[in-house]
Amino acid sequence: MDERMRSFIERLNFGQPYLLLGQQYLAETITDKFYEVVSERLGSNKKDCNIFLELDELSNNVEDTLQWLQTEADYVTLPDWGKYLSKIQWNGIITTSVDYFVEKMLRLEMREIQPIYQYGKGLPYNFKSKQILHISYLYGCLNQSMDEIKPPCSIFDFSTYTANASLLLNQIDREFLSPMGMFVIDGYDYDKDWMKDDVLFAVCKKLAKEQVFYFGFKDEYLQSKYIEKLVKDGIIVPIKDSLISILEEAETAGLLENYVENINTNDLIISIAGERRVFPRKKLRNISRTCKVLDDFRFEFDAISSSEEKELFRDFLYRSSMEPVWEAFYYGMNIVREYENIAFNDIIGILNSDSLFKKPIILYGQTGTGKSVALASLAYRIKVQKKYPVLFIDGKTTEPHREDIEQFCSWCDDVNVAIFWDASTHGNDISKYFDLNNYLASKGKKAVIIGTSYNLDEDIRNSYNALYVEAPIDIVSRAEINNFKQNYEKFAGKNLDDMWTSKYDNNFLVALYRMLPGTNYSIRKGLLREIDVDTIELSELVTLEDKNTPMMALLQKCGIPISSDEEQKISNKVSIGKIIKIVSMIGQYGIAIPFDVIFRMLSGDVSYFVGSLLEKIDFLHVETDMNGNINVFPRSSLEAQIVANSSLVQISEQVEIIKEVVENITEKELNFLVTLLKAIGPNGTVGDGEFKSYYKDIAETVGELRNNCGIYNASTILQEASYIREYFKNSDEKECDIQVLIETQELLLRELNNIEGKKDDFTLRNSYGQLLIELSSNIGAELTFYCEIGSNLNRILGVYHKLECYLEEALIYSPDPYYPVDIWAWSASNVLRTDIANDEKTNIVGKLVSLFENVVAENPEIKYREDYNKRILMVDSFESDEKITDEAFERLLAIKSDSGIYLRARNKLRGIDITQKIANADIGRVKETIKYLETEKFQSVVTESTKCLSLLLKLYWLVMAKEPLFFVEKKVLPFDRETWEKLYFLLERIEELVEEVSPQNKYLKGVCEFHLGKVNDCFNHFEEIRNNYYFGARRPILYYIASKVDEGGKVRGFSGQLKKVEKEKGRAKFYIPTIRKTLFYYNYDFVSRDLEENIEYGGIHIGFSFMGIRISDIE
Repeated sequence: MDERMRSFIERLNFGQPYLLLGQQYLAETITDKFYEVVSERLGSNKKDCNIFLELDELSNNVEDTLQWLQTEADYVTLPDWGKYLSKIQWNGIITTSVDYFVEKMLRLEMREIQPIYQYGKGLPYNFKSKQILHISYLYGCLNQSMDEIKPPCSIFDFSTYTANASLLLNQIDREFLSPMGMFVIDGYDYDKDWMKDDVLFAVCKKLAKEQVFYFGFKDEYLQSKYIEKLVKDGIIVPIKDSLISILEEAETAGLLENYVENINTNDLIISIAGERRVFPRKKLRNISRTCKVLDDFRFEFDAISSSEEKELFRDFLYRSSMEPVWEAFYYGMNIVREYENIAFNDIIGILNSDSLFKKPIILYGQTGTGKSVALASLAYRIKVQKKYPVLFIDGKTTEPHREDIEQFCSWCDDVNVAIFWDASTHGNDISKYFDLNNYLASKGKKAVIIGTSYNLDEDIRNSYNALYVEAPIDIVSRAEINNFKQNYEKFAGKNLDDMWTSKYDNNFLVALYRMLPGTNYSIRKGLLREIDVDTIELSELVTLEDKNTPMMALLQKCGIPISSDEEQKISNKVSIGKIIKIVSMIGQYGIAIPFDVIFRMLSGDVSYFVGSLLEKIDFLHVETDMNGNINVFPRSSLEAQIVANSSLVQISEQVEIIKEVVENITEKELNFLVTLLKAIGPNGTVGDGEFKSYYKDIAETVGELRNNCGIYNASTILQEASYIREYFKNSDEKECDIQVLIETQELLLRELNNIEGKKDDFTLRNSYGQLLIELSSNIGAELTFYCEIGSNLNRILGVYHKLECYLEEALIYSPDPYYPVDIWAWSASNVLRTDIANDEKTNIVGKLVSLFENVVAENPEIKYREDYNKRILMVDSFESDEKITDEAFERLLAIKSDSGIYLRARNKLRGIDITQKIANADIGRVKETIKYLETEKFQSVVTESTKCLSLLLKLYWLVMAKEPLFFVEKKVLPFDRETWEKLYFLLERIEELVEEVSPQNKYLKGVCEFHLGKVNDCFNHFEEIRNNYYFGARRPILYYIASKVDEGGKVRGFSGQLKKVEKEKGRAKFYIPTIRKTLFYYNYDFVSRDLEENIEYGGIHIGFSFMGIRISDIE
């Protein structure tokens, strides 16, 4: 490349370039062939853009012809040189062509485009923005349908466009082509272009020398006196090569400054499906509160020396359990274990799917198996593919801001987002992954949650439908061992064969510990030896420095006293043994402890000496969170576990540390307390249940903190109650401990009463449901005890019926509807084994069967849970065993019990799965069952029975729709008016009989109201559902589409006006006159078009989801 072109490229990178693309810019590769096809189709002898000027004469319907032309253009395969054009920070592109190929090419390269078709008094205020690229169509564009912005279709139209083009060109000449500017021309042949040479001359004549670069220049162009003069005057620099060939050469030589490097300082570049997008800094501020957005340049690192490599490896080993050291992954310093590759394949498989129903992926295993490093490695591996956006949430984040993540997913335009969350959960706490997963799915966002957890038992794994990948402690394969050795020897510079013994080192934790390099202070003498002493001579450990260190500043800010020089001389010994024990005890679970808690535990005996130690001892790390709070954590959880097990040999010693930590908690440390209690609790990481016998002591300590200091919240109460429940279940003195269990129930009831009036608040609804579940579990434990000891049957039934009341409410408010039915099932199982009366058993079985029937009908996804299958088998066995004699049936009928009628109706359906599509051969039996339930003799009971009415509702639906409720998406129901009225009656009657109406029933009632013309009532119901209920992944699904009543299942089309387009949210707002309502249409493809507001659309279809009523599609 000669010096003149190098100078040109430099000006492109740093100047103000405008690009003019003539109508020949794609002639050789695309447009010649395109117009040849068009010419043949229309019977014209024109084979260029002039064919548009004949459309009025050639076509009977110009709009249909333009639509056909656009369709043909959409299928054109574009050249790949758009990537070179996108490298340049054009201030604007002007084209005389009416195709939109250049716009498509640049959009594919993730440039933000703003097309311009008409010009008024001035250009847009941001016309010369380098971030938003304006493409100006001088003569209209094929993908537009409005007059004066679609292509001219006759020579008479053309005059209007010529005036429009001149207006724009004059403004560019006057406003933007400053001495810093440059005008680049390509694909322009004045003899074949609609913009003639005299117009070009008028634009260029006032420009300075060498300000116009004319690519693809031919000698014959000098036949134009206008162009000849511009060349002679030195204004035009004629270049025979094409612009693309020059840019390609410059790119190969590394001369192009990619436009993304000059965006706003804090903007990020994120590749999606191989295409780069700019993530604006105003959005980054929000998402950064919760997550690290892994952008394209985060993983671009400079070469490092051998010594720097070893230093990085040491840093990686120290810090990787607390936070990712991305540069280490770039250099391959991590040990890729086999389970990581299994997880990687699972992640790719789910990311490649298009369903909203995605299972979280959970890496689980004991401490020291490399889960945190593997999670970061997986995030790195997914990111470098540059196909999917990646978010990373480290273990320090207690709860992410879900709304921020939702907004990020919206920006990603319906592309699957990989969210890696290193929460290192304990037991049931993995529900936080499902909460986030369900929240995003409920908003229609596609995301895959990949999390970490300590060991999970089979019951937990069966309760949560996820993809589980176990991180084993043993290194089982030779490939893993070799990988381990090679990395160590490469980056540590030592031979591992002398140290490696299969007797010990097939344990990953031991092998990892052996790899930890020596430290800079006395810790190198041996970790256990160092921290085993209670007193350490400061003079041997550290050289005291000035007080204005970061740690000292933080201590002073927190009001911690700093000793004077004189005090330093008086004592040079500091007791740090307790600090080591505290941090190790807590840190072995991957938890950092607030320094304020340590300070209180030491009774204020903290001075400058301790501050110095915390800064100098490698075993202890100190950091400050965004609120200025100091947290202390061990170098790694592995070392903390070794220290804790060595210095706190007795479990009782560890419990005393835990209790002391609890006693020193204040309001601001409640989240820390909850995290700690979950870690050591019933579903925590401690193996073999070492703490079980101490659960009561720990719970009482939490209770004293609540009673004596008023320090608690709903989460600590839940933990306190679960500790008592688990203690009671394993107690050998249940007769004595039963009172403690009952007192815990009273505590839960008080907290429920405190938030009773706020339970419909979405932010508190989840807590209310969890409290109800814990209360029910506690009552269930009490009930189990009474059943086991053969207590009075009246007492057993009294407790059981009390339990039923709370479980019925829990079904409405629980974030997971399976928990209440599970508790109900095992509690009923215990009661049914006692000697209660047969009629009472029939009632319990009838209610239990109805409960499972309703929950599965309203929440079909429950059927895919492994533990559900165990429970349903148990319930089915109860139902099969329940033989109702005629005498018993009449006795039940006489006391207005619905159980006999319900179970006999169910018996008539035996062999028919009413949760699946119905076979034609079974319709008769279902109709007979409906007739049986509607027998006149039973009406006084059936009309008062939610069990029977709910069964009737499902059976009517099954017969008429040929499939159960909520079976598939976008079902058009074939119901006539009589059926809609019957369903509406049943739903209304059920609503009258219950205290809390399920949102599923409200949904169905709303659908009925819409089809019966009660539109306002319908919208009120759906508004209530959207605001007050949480539905996880099912929420955005449009289960049903509005149909024509009495017309056999035909979809009903509506007309409406487009009122507003919100491209950023991917939606358009329509007003539907027939129902006098405004509805949203969520469709990115639709809103990405250039739409004109107030245009009438027909063929609008309306759908119903738990998020509300919206437009399903537009024909």
